[in-house]
Amino acid sequence: MALVPSSDVQIFTTNGTWIRPPYASTTMVWAIGGGSGGGSGRRGASGTVCTGGGGGGGGGLSFAVFRTQDLAATETVAVGAGGPGGSAQTVDSTNGVTGSVGGSSTFGTTVRLRASGASTGGAGGFTGSASAGAGGVGTVAGVAGAVSSGTGAAGGSAGIASASAAGGGAGGGITTAPAASAGGVGGVSSQLNSVGSGAAGAINGNGGDHWHSSQYRRRRTWWWRRWLFYYGCGW
Repeated sequence: MALVPSSDVQIFTTNGTWIRPPYASTTMVWAIGGGSGGGSGRRGASGTVCTGGGGGGGGGLSFAVFRTQDLAATETVAVGAGGPGGSAQTVDSTNGVTGSVGGSSTFGTTVRLRASGASTGGAGGFTGSASAGAGGVGTVAGVAGAVSSGTGAAGGSAGIASASAAGGGAGGGITTAPAASAGGVGGVSSQLNSVGSGAAGAINGNGGDHWHSSQYRRRRTWWWRRWLFYYGCGW
């Protein structure tokens, strides 16, 4: 009788424990670090430029293949959380707050694989263009977010990430007119089976949520909740 290949897939969206499947010969591990938060916008007097915050960066993507027999019966899984966005300002003539960094995702009780969270958050808005959050480190680095407009116009949109986690769009600002502007569109990752980018935030609203098969992304200020994916093959 012919042997039929089988597989065991374990996906983690929170911290947990990986259990070694019986008879598996090879285990493939994918991990993505948490994205950083976007910066909050400047609050200022009417008729002055108040720029939106920069978009948060995407977490790093790491992957590796192990001989299953080299792994313990159970291994610790840590899933890096997305960094919170910068808090909104409540006092006039005050610059925005930088978003927080993302957490690292790891596999192994003794760490065997690590994907770093985005290393910087999106900068807070001021009277010029706010810088974007940098991507995390991994086998493939995460992509930075978008910078905001220096004139208070619509926030910049993040691009396509071909092989890693994409960044977030920047927040919209307020021009000297004064006129409020919408946020930018979030990035899209072709490698991670993304079905579309996060929608641009409406004026006086939050950024659009973006769902696809493996992860949840939300951008107002911008962050990612990360996941780890394990694939064990047996013969």
